[in-house]
Amino acid sequence: MGFTKTAAAAAAPKNARPTAQPADSEEARLPGLEVSQFYALVAPVKTPQRILSRLETEFRRATGLVEVRKKFDNQGADPMPKPRRS
Repeated sequence: MGFTKTAAAAAAPKNARPTAQPADSEEARLPGLEVSQFYALVAPVKTPQRILSRLETEFRRATGLVEVRKKFDNQGADPMPKPRRS
C-alpha cells in the first residue's frame, strides 16, 4: 500500500498578508494553483433605473470606506465595482 500526504494551502499564488497561514500554493509546492471566486449584486430586469443607480452608489460608497476595505484586505478580497450594463 501507499501513503497519503495531506497538504493545507491557501489557493492563491501569494498570501494576502505576510503572516497569513496556511502556506500559499507556491510554498506548498503546488505551482500554478489558483482558485478565485466572485459575488455579484443583481436585480430583477424591470428594476427602475433610480433604484439601480442608488444600489450602485451605495455599493461604491461602502466599498470605499476604510473599515470595509480593511475587512476585504484581511480576507484577501478585492472589491471591484463595475459599471452597469445598458
